[in-house]
Amino acid sequence: MSRVFRWTCSFALPVILSTLALAQPPAAGAVDHLQPMRWMVGKTWTSDAVDPSSGKKTHIESVMRTSPNGASIEFVTTFDAKPYYNGFYAWDPATTQIRFWYTSSEGELTQGTAAPEGDGLLQTFTITGVDGKVSPLRSHVKPVSADVYDWNVEAERDGKWVELIRLRYTRKA
Repeated sequence: MSRVFRWTCSFALPVILSTLALAQPPAAGAVDHLQPMRWMVGKTWTSDAVDPSSGKKTHIESVMRTSPNGASIEFVTTFDAKPYYNGFYAWDPATTQIRFWYTSSEGELTQGTAAPEGDGLLQTFTITGVDGKVSPLRSHVKPVSADVYDWNVEAERDGKWVELIRLRYTRKA
């Protein structure tokens, strides 16, 4: 084994190990601004949505994980096994909020904030369509148990929030 190879290995191994350590939530005593969402991380959540007009069922899976540097929570959501949403949540020190951004396979951009609401989350966001139209929405994420949560999306109509969709997600075994 050459000296250069040994030096490279002795240098690279600590770097790799420290990178893996960063993929964990913040160390004890450090402020973990994403803590209100940690219960969702490391799991695959599934639901089935039924289109009320056609009766067509869509199977949804969402996988959430801590980013490699530990500073954000990444997710990918598939509809009928096809990637549809890809995005992340991160703490924004400028606004002191959890913020999120994600794109759809159709080219939409969603951006918003997530705030603790009881033991769940209130997400307030906008979806910008490929046509440039911006739609303000909000959603509630409410844990039912360690393996189940309820989620909805609401739009404001005539000064009142009206529910557009409600789903129950279950942790995939």
